[in-house]
Amino acid sequence: MFCPSVNTPPKDFKPNGITWHTENGELSSGYFSSVEEKDSGVYICTRSYAYSGQIYNMTFTVILDVQRENPVKNLGISFPNDGQVFEVEVGKRAEIPCKALTDSTLDPSSPFWLSGSSFVEEDNRNARVYFSFSFDNRTEQMTATLTFKEVKEEDLSTKFTCKLESEIKPAFATITLTKIAQPSHTALAVCSIVIVLVMILTVVVYSKFKVDITLFFRDALGCRSSTSDGRSYDAFL
Repeated sequence: MFCPSVNTPPKDFKPNGITWHTENGELSSGYFSSVEEKDSGVYICTRSYAYSGQIYNMTFTVILDVQRENPVKNLGISFPNDGQVFEVEVGKRAEIPCKALTDSTLDPSSPFWLSGSSFVEEDNRNARVYFSFSFDNRTEQMTATLTFKEVKEEDLSTKFTCKLESEIKPAFATITLTKIAQPSHTALAVCSIVIVLVMILTVVVYSKFKVDITLFFRDALGCRSSTSDGRSYDAFL
C-alpha cells in the first residue's frame, strides 16, 4: 500500500521511516504479495521525521477495499471454428453467422467479414454478398451474419474470414464453402434395370415352357380335374 505524502514538513525534517497498523492497532507491513477479501479494512500509516533530536509523526488513513474478481468471460469468436467447411447449394441463398464475445466496456470492437483479402460490405442489401451486425444485450454476444443472396461457383474457391480486431483478444476464423452432396441415383437405376430384365426373362420363359410348367405344378400339387355325367353304374367282378 502507499502511504500519502501530502503536507510534508520542511527539508530540515529528515524522514525516519513509515510504520503501518490496522484499525485495531495491530502492526502491519503494508505490503501484500497477493490480497484476499479478508484483507479489506482500514489501515493507518505513520510517517516519522527527525528534527533537532525529536521525532515528529504524521498519520494517514488508507482504506483497502478488496473485491471479488468477476468470472473471466470467454472472449473471442465462438462460432464458426477456424477451418470449418459449410455446405451450400449453388444458385441458392445462404447465411453464415459469426458469433463473438468481447468486453464492450473496455473494447468497442465488433466482428466483420473478409472475402479473400477484401472487406465485405456491411448492410449493403444491393450487393450479392454482404454482412449484417446484431448485438444481444442479455448475453453481450455480437453476431456478424455473412449473407449470400445467390451462391456462385466462384464462392466455392474463395476463403471467407470473420475477424475480431480486439485489443484484449484478437481472433479470426476462416471458412470455405462446398456443394451439398447430391444423392447418388446409380443404385436406383441399376435396380430398375435388373427388375425390368427379370420381368422380361420371366415372360419369355413362361411363354416357351407354358405346358411343361403347367404339368409340373399339376403333378407337384396333385391337382387333377375330373368330370361326371351324373349317372350311376353297377360294377360286377
